[in-house]
Amino acid sequence: MDDEGLMLVLNILEVAGVGKRRTGLKMNVYDAILRMSLFSDGMLLFYGLCGNLLKDIEEDFKYLECPLVLLRDSEGNIVDDCICAALGGKKAFMEKIKEFRGERVFMLTPMWAANWEKMVVANGFARSLETLEESKLVFRAARYARVAKVNTGLNYQQNFESRVREFAAFYDFGITELKTDNVLFEKCYSELKNSLMASA
Repeated sequence: MDDEGLMLVLNILEVAGVGKRRTGLKMNVYDAILRMSLFSDGMLLFYGLCGNLLKDIEEDFKYLECPLVLLRDSEGNIVDDCICAALGGKKAFMEKIKEFRGERVFMLTPMWAANWEKMVVANGFARSLETLEESKLVFRAARYARVAKVNTGLNYQQNFESRVREFAAFYDFGITELKTDNVLFEKCYSELKNSLMASA
């Protein structure tokens, strides 16, 4: 509890290994929202649209008494995914892509890196952990040559550096580091916090 009488509750969801059924992720997120709404005055969802998987989430939960806030960039757009959020939104993401000058770069966040084998399977690049080698063909066909270590500055996953090196070695990728800031996250949190304080 902070000095303003607010209590922050984090609910970290297990997403790795949901398999090819993307509905599994959606169901986990929706279930968590319903459970958290029972004792929350407001919720900030640290997800983006996730390939439009969560595009209807605001409409689906408009009946909740507590506000559900999604990560939005400075222009008010819901971020596409965790990479966009870490980089500051879609515009910042597109500017970063242009800097690569046509080179295909696969971006790894700390969560992705920590679970990369499971995430490769969950995203359909390989059929199973036992057939992980087949994902090399997928990455080669997509012409990826480098991996970008998306350094958020947050230390919530262990061995980030070594897991990125492991991923890069497995796929024979070079490594680029992207330093990000937490401005977007802090902005969204502050807006929710201020609205809750104003209505208290």
